[in-house]
Amino acid sequence: MRFRAKLIWLLVLAMPVSAFEQKALRSDPVRLEPIRQISEGLDAWPRILNPKNGSERHINSILDSYNVETRKILAQCTANEEWSREIRVTMAGPHYLSLQAGGANSCSAVHPNPYDAALLFDLGTGELLDGSTVIEKNSEIKVVKATEIARYPQSEKFLLSSRALDGMLMASANDNCKESLQEVTQNSNLDGPILYSVWPDVEKNQVIVKPVSLSYLDYLMCSEEVDIPPNQARKLGFSKLFLQAIDQAYRATLRQ
Repeated sequence: MRFRAKLIWLLVLAMPVSAFEQKALRSDPVRLEPIRQISEGLDAWPRILNPKNGSERHINSILDSYNVETRKILAQCTANEEWSREIRVTMAGPHYLSLQAGGANSCSAVHPNPYDAALLFDLGTGELLDGSTVIEKNSEIKVVKATEIARYPQSEKFLLSSRALDGMLMASANDNCKESLQEVTQNSNLDGPILYSVWPDVEKNQVIVKPVSLSYLDYLMCSEEVDIPPNQARKLGFSKLFLQAIDQAYRATLRQ
């Protein structure tokens, strides 16, 4: 019996550990390098500090390519044009890495174009999340691929559309914003539905959405972020796995 038990234990130790490692690494938080600026007021995407596996190195390669692309775009700006961007780390594991950027870009434009993006990475695969990870199949919220609406580079793979989200935005809006939103929703057949960027807020244990498809003038009046508590997010159809990951990260911050 002792020999058999010892043999089984040796076989376990000799098994490939990739499956065990992947599960453990998927739950590990990550540390990011300090956010640096490419130019005054223009943050660079921060990289994972000391990446410990292929998934994290893949994320860094994506972020590196985005920073290279940013410099190329910036080089085409004239002296009177500028690009501003502030980046926040809203979740650094477990399970997901979330980077949210806000700013404006006036390069080759008549007026500054709003720049909002939320990059959501799966730490287990190193890939940007698609909508199926964030939204349940039977949800009223619709997932729209960002590439289908000609989103600017360095943006998320998907955006959200929902009458319920429209209502929440309307409820939190000021009078000027409400008037603009009413016109937008009434003309949705022409202008299309309002599209939202989404990201987790670990500090408050909630989901954040923000309208990103409004016209320049409408955006100036209606650029508020909408906070969605966990219970409400669950009712709207945000996935259980996504909300559990946010809650797990939130509880980890309480223990620090």
